[in-house]
Amino acid sequence: MRVLLDTHTFPWWITDDPRLSTSARAVVSDPGNELFISAASGWEMAIKVRLGRLQVAGDLTRVIPEHMASNHRLQPAGSHAVSRTCRTFGNRCGGKRASPFRL
Repeated sequence: MRVLLDTHTFPWWITDDPRLSTSARAVVSDPGNELFISAASGWEMAIKVRLGRLQVAGDLTRVIPEHMASNHRLQPAGSHAVSRTCRTFGNRCGGKRASPFRL
């Protein structure tokens, strides 16, 4: 199955956050599923970091591409690469540092 991760699902998945439902966790964890993240989610996360509603461990411009590189099932959705979106919008939030994602 092809699964598009939304703006909340992605950080909850990579930080093993209990807010990710059991059924969503099962779908995301299934090795038979292809996972996608949209450029819009990268953009939304950049806005949330800028507004102080999301904290990331490290630089947002690297978080998504690093997870894409380490998990072959996670791919960019649509015609725009997520890393390009993070570079475009991350300049407004890339300096923010904190420990795991918090929504």
